[in-house]
Amino acid sequence: MFDNAEEYCLKDMQKEDNVVRRISVQGKNSVIAALRDVQVQVPPAVRRGDTATLHCYYDMDGESLYSVKWYKGRREFYRYTPKESPPMKIFPAQGVQVKRSASNESQLTLLGLSLASSGKYSCEVSADAPSFHTMIVTGDLEVCEVPKHVPSIHGMRSRYRIGDIVRGNCTSHNSRPPANLTWHINDVQANPSYIRTHKPFRERKNDFETSLAGIHFVVGSHHFMNGKLKIRCTAKIHDIYSQSTERSIDEDRPRVISAASSANSNGNGVNGNAVPYDHFPPYAENELDRKDYMTHLQGDMASSGSAPSAHPILPSLSLSSVDHFRLTSINHLSWTFGPLTVLLLPLAHPLLCSLINRLSASLRA
Repeated sequence: MFDNAEEYCLKDMQKEDNVVRRISVQGKNSVIAALRDVQVQVPPAVRRGDTATLHCYYDMDGESLYSVKWYKGRREFYRYTPKESPPMKIFPAQGVQVKRSASNESQLTLLGLSLASSGKYSCEVSADAPSFHTMIVTGDLEVCEVPKHVPSIHGMRSRYRIGDIVRGNCTSHNSRPPANLTWHINDVQANPSYIRTHKPFRERKNDFETSLAGIHFVVGSHHFMNGKLKIRCTAKIHDIYSQSTERSIDEDRPRVISAASSANSNGNGVNGNAVPYDHFPPYAENELDRKDYMTHLQGDMASSGSAPSAHPILPSLSLSSVDHFRLTSINHLSWTFGPLTVLLLPLAHPLLCSLINRLSASLRA
């Protein structure tokens, strides 16, 4: 207020003798006054109905204290003058209730704060004669009405597939000021591009406000951890209120049911522990000697009651490099096309044996 001034005269309208006191304020070229380092500590936010303690710190630097005054806005409501009796005086002000036993020349305690208690609070410190140096500092106090319930999440399903779009809203009801809403995905704050912020709307009956924030994003594989996706909405008001609501979403994976496993589940299969053919992996060429795949095939054919073939089974043949190529192709076809290939193999078996024998004979020639 007086940053660019060196000296001002302030007439104290509340003193009966109308003494004019000189106020020295530090400017660019001014002399440092004896009263210095005046600081005020006002809590920025408190809950409605709570108690707040305001502090006023100062350094008299050898001078005597004349008075400490507190203002709400421009209205004085508290004065402490150590040389007067009683030293403490309290004046009426809207939304202000002073606790005498917890107030003195350096602190002020306010009881039963209401929404009307919000505002600017100033501490004015004055030195005694002859200087009457005076300094005043100000702080803001906001009395808050916090929500009675945790924020709520609406519009989300319990299961999503990769590529689906997640849409949802988070709502925090009846507070003043409106709660600040934030979204987290797997404990990481959501990308701002995912968020849809809406203007709070005010209730007419009580002037409380409701906050609303939406989220909208495409689910990717990186969102699921062990098949779970966690989404959390947090409502916060300054540092006096913070509540969260969390949703756990399951990954909806497509179910692939093979024909062989379907037959086993219906009781048509004999070997319930057999690996379905369409799930059996293709073998590399150097793995054919293990005969795992064809042995598995032969065992299932025998257990299903198929008539034994007059020809030797394929793995028992003496195979050349061409034969290995043919069997590798058959294995890949069986793994790719599943039961269809398995059903056709008994019918094509004699023809395949004949072709392999002819190829072997031509190679030997």
